[in-house]
Amino acid sequence: MPFESHEAYFATVPADVRARLQSVRQEVQRRVPGAQACIGYNMPAFRQQRIFFYFAAFKHHIGVYPPITHDQGLIEETARYRGPKGNLSFPLKEALPLALIGKVATALAEQYAPRQAATPAVTLRPMTEADIPMLHQWLQRPHVVEWWGGEDERPTLEQTRAWYLPRVLAEEQVTPYIALLGRRPIAYAQSYVAMGCGDGWWANETDPGVRGIDQFLADPRDLGRGLGTRVVQALVQQLFSDPAVTKVQTDPAPANRRAIRCYEKAGFERVGLVDTPVSYTHLS
Repeated sequence: MPFESHEAYFATVPADVRARLQSVRQEVQRRVPGAQACIGYNMPAFRQQRIFFYFAAFKHHIGVYPPITHDQGLIEETARYRGPKGNLSFPLKEALPLALIGKVATALAEQYAPRQAATPAVTLRPMTEADIPMLHQWLQRPHVVEWWGGEDERPTLEQTRAWYLPRVLAEEQVTPYIALLGRRPIAYAQSYVAMGCGDGWWANETDPGVRGIDQFLADPRDLGRGLGTRVVQALVQQLFSDPAVTKVQTDPAPANRRAIRCYEKAGFERVGLVDTPVSYTHLS
């Protein structure tokens, strides 16, 4: 017959066995606070987000399921009670080792706790000449073109090579990076010495320790996931590991609200508009 509660199951066994089942239940509740009593496979059980502990009465023993698999020390400690499949059988003719059963309950609760997938780290590596074809593809994508030069500035592969080769950028005191999510390239980023960068940008800057930064995400599917902020945070952390760096600033277009939010979430504060040939938002 199907059971709807622990009490309904307990009512079907002799009083002395019922007392043992009740003591197991109390021990599990004590060891795993918040665990919910339930029925699973028509046996008394406990669940958190999923069932992790079953127990039942048989003619000669109390059975506890499923097997412990993650705690080698506890596996050895319960060896005398383990069956061929790893399930535990506690003889009715012996005193119940409640402390041991409590340890089993704790281990099974941890064993069957939902696992959150680890979030891959965002890291930066120096861009190399081998990255130029990939960067060229990124620079053709509409969401990049919109804020990275515009339609008239879509570079050819040769132009990309001429403008972005690391040794070329180094002559302008620009350091290019590829950002990675785990092992996946997700963004281009660059830092540069703001003082004397030319073309009317940061013309009033007199501190050689100030760095400007720019970045874009390569895949439009990554937009709105907080990855841009993580790229910026990784870049800022790397820059400030150099004691010569005194400040980091950036200059997204005023209409580029996504970029401005990204930088503000990374800890930047809005200062005003940059006095350059084009008005850009100044954050630092």
